[in-house]
Amino acid sequence: MPADTLPSATPAPPTTQHFPRPVIKGEQCSGFGAFTVCASSVLAPWRDVTYGPANMFDDRLDTAWVEGADGDGIGERFTVKFDTVTAINGVSLLNGYHKSNELFHKNGRVASGDCRSGFSPKEGLIDMGTSFDCFDPRSWLGAEGLTSRQVRNRGILQAAMAKAGFQPYRREWWHFSYPAGDAGAAFDFSVSETALPD
Repeated sequence: MPADTLPSATPAPPTTQHFPRPVIKGEQCSGFGAFTVCASSVLAPWRDVTYGPANMFDDRLDTAWVEGADGDGIGERFTVKFDTVTAINGVSLLNGYHKSNELFHKNGRVASGDCRSGFSPKEGLIDMGTSFDCFDPRSWLGAEGLTSRQVRNRGILQAAMAKAGFQPYRREWWHFSYPAGDAGAAFDFSVSETALPD
């Protein structure tokens, strides 16, 4: 068969795999149209008061998500999952239960937390050099072998968190603690979207 009559091979278009978020046994979820929020546990209702994850998005100070695990809530978490790739313009967290001054002081507050993204650099989003929970020396602050872009991206995150008073954990670029000694103060941290330079 002459070369000019051979069928041409067209490469298949690239595909993006979206893996499902791991489901935590006992978690409770609430949908809000374009996103879903899931909490690892929820305190049982008391009278007509409920403590589910929907309370985090109702713009009310007299409601809250309250974890329902035994103990101090260490390891409890909430996850926000968007139905499509979404630009986040800001995040504001109000730490503690603000229904009353008395309840604020009687209940615990977050002292340490991780901020994680389920997106990968392959999808055109921020490249930090490793995924979160990569317990490899490349995850450490000041790790060797990172590109200049990865170093810059980590620096932007570190600077923003430090400006808000958080302290980094030196072996996990994504992990920050709020200084010990919380005397019952309320914390409200706003995070705004910033365009990263090319």
